[in-house]
Formats: sequence, structure tokens, C-alpha cells
Amino acid sequence: MKRILFCRIIIFNKNYQFKFCEIQQIFCLLMYNKKLNAVWNSQTTRRIKMYLEKINYLIEVAKEKSIIKTAEKLHTSPSVISQFITQMEKEWGLKIFTRTKTGTIPTEEGQVVIRKAAEILSKYEEMKEEINIQANLSKTILKIAYVPSVTNIIFDSILELKRESPEIDVYMYEMGPMEVLANIKSGKSDLGLLPINEFQLKSEVDINYKKIYEGNLCICVGKDSLLRSYESLTPENLINEKFALYDGTHVKRIFDLFFDEVNILFSATNTEIIKKAVIEGLAITLTYDKTLDSDINVLTGKMFTIPIELPNFNPNPIWYIQANNKPVSSITKRFLQLLKKEIE
Repeated sequence: MKRILFCRIIIFNKNYQFKFCEIQQIFCLLMYNKKLNAVWNSQTTRRIKMYLEKINYLIEVAKEKSIIKTAEKLHTSPSVISQFITQMEKEWGLKIFTRTKTGTIPTEEGQVVIRKAAEILSKYEEMKEEINIQANLSKTILKIAYVPSVTNIIFDSILELKRESPEIDVYMYEMGPMEVLANIKSGKSDLGLLPINEFQLKSEVDINYKKIYEGNLCICVGKDSLLRSYESLTPENLINEKFALYDGTHVKRIFDLFFDEVNILFSATNTEIIKKAVIEGLAITLTYDKTLDSDINVLTGKMFTIPIELPNFNPNPIWYIQANNKPVSSITKRFLQLLKKEIE
């Protein structure tokens, strides 16, 4: 049996770059020699986990902006976390956090280090997942948190994924944008899909994100609506219309900006109720253009979409987000490929 020697996982230099050393070789050995598992589990894992737990201190302090709150969350003492931060700052020769009476805030250099630390944890989880894949797990689970406006887009992609890999269990959680963000940050789901401002995403140190598409807003009307004669609409054209709206802060923001007075029939988080009101001619609604392209009611002529012009306003793009300490599985990658193909 080959002997596995543990070495320090990460080497930081003054440019805040890091590299993985023999840990990758260890994982490769494990993938092809299951007899080494006992050695790995009893010796090496404990050492690596201890180091990664300390690296995680940096990420959690950045999130909580408090050493005390982080200590409570991680069930350790503030002094342990504080000593580790001081030790790392001394070892790396840079200031990671600024400690003030109002909180512990990452410096500009510290933000770079924290993002790299999150990447390290993600790579570790990714390698663990590769071991599980090699162990021929019989079931794979994909959990998706998403906003209602992307339901039709992701549904077709999920059906195609299931056709390719029937053994996959897919769990779909419909919620508002801020709930999607919280869900992903807590690690409950594998990926999230939501419209959100990029500036807000940049302020989140514990997630990775990628733009799925730039959505355009449109008004959805029933087949008998007089608005169907318009090639595009403005808020002024809609003064006498009744709206059935999704109950979310992003929708409210648009109406606060562009509609002085609006006749709201009802607000709901159930998109099927909203579509029913539109089909029956009781109301119109606001949505993204691509979200209804494959909707059965649009395809059969029960609903129609019309672009709306909002001066100097760019709607939030739809983003894919993921916790940066969670690896991107092969199933997630395949789903995103199918989603991109569906949108294009």
C-alpha cells in the first residue's frame, strides 16, 4: 500500500494566489484505490478538515461582520477566531479585517483573500463529490430555487435532463428573489435563478454568480384585450387597466418608479392565479419576455405579450447563483447547458 503523506493544502503568496498541492494527488489515489479509504478517514481527513474549518472563519466573519456572532454560529470561542485571524494577517503580511466598534469589516485586500478562501472550500467539496461519483452512487439529487417568472424556462430544461438521466431526482422550490438568495447562501439548494441587481451580488462574499440572460419587460394580456393592437406600450397607455401582479419587491419598485396611479386587482405569489385573471380578461400583468415563450397559454393564443417602454430603465438580468463553498456538480453543469440552449 502506498503511504499517503499530508501536506499543507494551500500556499498563499503576496499576490494572494494559491495552489493545491498533494491533496489533489491524494484524492486521485483514493478514486482508484478504495483500500486507502481507511487511512484517509482515520488520518488525513481530520487534519484537512481542521485547517479548512479555520479558513472558514474568514468567510463567516465577513458574512456576520462580527467575531462574537461568528463564534456563536460555529460553536467556538471568539478568542480562537481572533487569534487565527491575527496569525494569518501576520503570516501573509496584510490586513484582512478592520476591527471597529461597529463590526469587523474586510479590507479591500481582505475581500480578495476571502473570495480565494471560499474557492478553496468549494474545490475541496468538488473533489469529495468526485469521490462519490467514482463510488457509483445510485441516486443524484438536484435542488433548484427559483423565482416564478423563470418557471417555464427551467421546466423544459428539467424535462430534457430527466430524459437523459432518469435516475436524477429534481426538487424545485419556487420563491421570491430575496428568498432564493437566502436559500442558496444557507446551502439548502444547489443553484438559484433570480432577477437581481449585479451591485447587490457583488456585495455577497459567499456566492458565485453568472448572468443567464438580459430580460426585457413586457405586458401580458388576454386574447380579447384592445391592447393587442399596440406594437409596444408605455405606462400612459395603461392608466385605465387593472393589474394582477406578482407580489415581490422587484415588481413594486417598477410600479413605484413609472406608475403614478395604478389599479391593482390583486397581488399574489401564485403565478397560475395571475395567468387565469389575464386569460379571462380580468386584468393584465407585467413579466419578462422570454418567461412566457413556451407557456401553453401563449402558444395556444389565450395570452399575448407586448413590449413595454420604460425610459432609462434596465430590468434586472436573470442570474444563476451558487454558494461558493458548494461544488458545481456534473448534473448542475449539464442542467445549465440545457438551460442556455433553451434560452437561445
